[in-house]
Amino acid sequence: MDDAAVDRTIDILRRQRTRFAPASRPARDADRLTVDFEGTIAGQAFDGGKAENFVSRSAKAACCRSSSRRARHVAGRSEDLPAQVSRQLPR
Repeated sequence: MDDAAVDRTIDILRRQRTRFAPASRPARDADRLTVDFEGTIAGQAFDGGKAENFVSRSAKAACCRSSSRRARHVAGRSEDLPAQVSRQLPR
């Protein structure tokens, strides 16, 4: 096994064994976010558009975008964020 393979294996193990702790600072790239959300179309909720305790391992996730800028999410704060869906939802 060469050094590059050992480095890749160590990197994988680090990512698999990451420990997360609550933070009071705004979310950063590669943070783990746990969010509740409810999607609406024209103000009306739709089937399959709601989740609680949804976990995202990156602040770059679609649920964490507000228009073209990254939202500054902080633990315990609620926000309304406009979003665009990149695929057609089932009716």
